[in-house]
Amino acid sequence: MMEYLLRPKLRYPAIQDSLEVAEALEIVLSKADTATLVLLLERQLVGNLVSIDEKCVMALVSKRNGDLPKTAIAATLDMLMEHSIAMEIKDLHKSPLHDLYAFHDRIDLFQLLLDRRADPLRKSGKSGKGDTPLVHVSETGSKELVRMMFKSLDTRNDIPLEKLKTELERAEYMATWGLEKRAKTDVRPLLRRYYWRKKYQNMSTAINTVSSKTQQEEPKKESKKESKKGKLEAQKEKRRERRARRRRKAKIKDEVLFWDPKSLVQLLNVIRD
Repeated sequence: MMEYLLRPKLRYPAIQDSLEVAEALEIVLSKADTATLVLLLERQLVGNLVSIDEKCVMALVSKRNGDLPKTAIAATLDMLMEHSIAMEIKDLHKSPLHDLYAFHDRIDLFQLLLDRRADPLRKSGKSGKGDTPLVHVSETGSKELVRMMFKSLDTRNDIPLEKLKTELERAEYMATWGLEKRAKTDVRPLLRRYYWRKKYQNMSTAINTVSSKTQQEEPKKESKKESKKGKLEAQKEKRRERRARRRRKAKIKDEVLFWDPKSLVQLLNVIRD
């Protein structure tokens, strides 16, 4: 089938996004075969194929046993993204992380998807009311995957604390349910510690913001006081000068002899000033 699709001249050429192309693409991605993937993309056979059997294309990269090099997996993901293959299925509100949460042996692919902005808080389902990958991973009891998701969330500043609290509470509930069924590891302490850490970080950020505002306002108040003080000093200096001129005029008037020309000129100069 692969030879048929990649044959240069075909009497009946392969159709873009067809079932044959989807099967070939799934085989290529499972092996992280970038050379064959380039040929499929260059011949525009993939098109807008973002899911195969309702699984994200990105989640099909590498085998389940995790024996492929991390560099090959990363190169395959980057190649898909360069050709505008969507990370998430918008119609299904689905992330490739939804397809991987149960496979704890595909850690490298999980981490590479998180590095490329796969959303751990993406809700599944057409109505967007399903669970997030974080909730599913908590249910399976994988501390490693939970920590990887938390590191990814730490790089984001667009998540309200209330939304995060809601998702962590849901994750804790499903972690409890998972322990009763099949999970062997309790991830609930991780979830609680992460929430309280984020909460106190937000509090410290708010306190620092308030303190910085007060520090900025204090110099303004001081500058206003200094300017006001400077105006008062200038007014006092003007009053002192006026009093001094009045005293000089009074003194000269007492000493002036109108028949003395020099005294008269001095008096006129003082009045003119």
